[in-house]
Amino acid sequence: MELLIKEYAGHLRNERNLSPHTLRNYLSDLAQFHKFLLERQLALNSHGGVDAGKVDIHVVRAYLASLAADRK
Repeated sequence: MELLIKEYAGHLRNERNLSPHTLRNYLSDLAQFHKFLLERQLALNSHGGVDAGKVDIHVVRAYLASLAADRK
């Protein structure tokens, strides 16, 4: 998943021409989501890394619920 995030960052930087501030915020959000997946061992591959293909609506909902719980 780390490689996908790096490729996405390159796309945002080079093709979408996002500002450094926006890019930093997008990447921060992705890093937080990646950390959530690793800590809860969700969508992992056989090597212990995150398999983006295993991230489904249930995983995303769990992440959003955790964000909402953190705000309280």
